Amino acid sequence: MKKIILGILALSAVSFGATEGETASVPVTVKAVITEAPSGLAIVDEVTGQVDQVVIDHGTIKKGTLSQDSPSIQTKGFRVVRVKSGGTKLEALGATQLSVGLSAKTTTLTKIGGSDTLTSNLELYHKTGTLATPSTTNPATGEGSHYTVTTQTTDTEHRGEIRSIITTTESATEGRYDNMTSRPTLAVKIDAIN
Repeated sequence: MKKIILGILALSAVSFGATEGETASVPVTVKAVITEAPSGLAIVDEVTGQVDQVVIDHGTIKKGTLSQDSPSIQTKGFRVVRVKSGGTKLEALGATQLSVGLSAKTTTLTKIGGSDTLTSNLELYHKTGTLATPSTTNPATGEGSHYTVTTQTTDTEHRGEIRSIITTTESATEGRYDNMTSRPTLAVKIDAIN
């Protein structure tokens, strides 16, 4: 039985165009970020707890595969927390009214080492899935979007998310793109203590 299965696999490989000695390779990227422990009000990555930035990674996109009907959509969750001095434990946010804002509705990704660009449309969401309101007056001081939320006395966090949508890659050439030259800001402000 084993010989029959191996024979079928070998025949399948030949019939699908596999050739002996054919190889493929990709680079292996390893990253690490070291940050200071926060103290007080902080915005942290929903999964990793990273505190210095929110990173949305679209990964590898094949040129010509995106459209308005079939965009690349990536979502990154974040948490608003209050960290005790020393950065070791969370304390309650308490009964407050928070304003959460994103400073831009779009961001431009520029090819690293080049001038080609891609546009990412940004959307800010409350943890309930409600899309934030477009505004010219938000805590991030921009023309992005914002929402307000009231936290309860025992709440230790507020959750939200940012969605990045890329709809076309037609004019882009192959390579890596990022928005490091002009990044929007996610900000939170305590408007009132209830």
